[in-house]
This record gives sequence, C-alpha cells and structure tokens, in this order.
Amino acid sequence: MPRPTDWPVPVKTPIGVTIGAVSATVRDDNPNRLTLDLVNTGADICWLSEGTPAVVGVGDAIYPAGTAHMDKDNLFLGEIFAISEGDDLLLVGHEGSLR
Repeated sequence: MPRPTDWPVPVKTPIGVTIGAVSATVRDDNPNRLTLDLVNTGADICWLSEGTPAVVGVGDAIYPAGTAHMDKDNLFLGEIFAISEGDDLLLVGHEGSLR
C-alpha cells in the first residue's frame, strides 16, 4: 500500500496496448505500482481482470471512451488482463510507480 510520502507519484509510464478477442496482459505485476489509469479508445466494451486471464462479461467493464482508475484506495499490484467484446481496441493511459 502506498505511503503518504509517495505522493506525488515519482514515475509515470505510458501505456498503449492492443486488446483483442483473446485475453492479453495490460500490465505485469508491479509491487511498486501507485496508480493506474486506462482509457478505452475502441468502439467495443473492454473487460478487465486482476490476477487471472480476462473473460468477456466478467470483471470490470470499460465502455468505449470510458476509463478505469486505480489508486491508493483500490490498488491492485498483480498482473492485469483485458479482453475485447468485439474488434481489436487500444487501451491507453499510464501507470504511476515508485520506480
């Protein structure tokens, strides 16, 4: 869990991952993760899963032009997966971490 002295976030890494009809890793596990922001730039719903491969209709949905945000209140440090409900889409955003 982040400590109050960890804010503001010291490192932000850009994300750009193509997601299709097969579960894909969006972010590897990161014990130094402080924040994660994702935007669905596609035309279809994207489903996120924490720690296990993503399945359409299960987990957190990111609708087209929608966002997902993790911070100190809902942070997951493990591997994050995603899958598209339709055509390939691009998830963009950034991951904030200590290193």
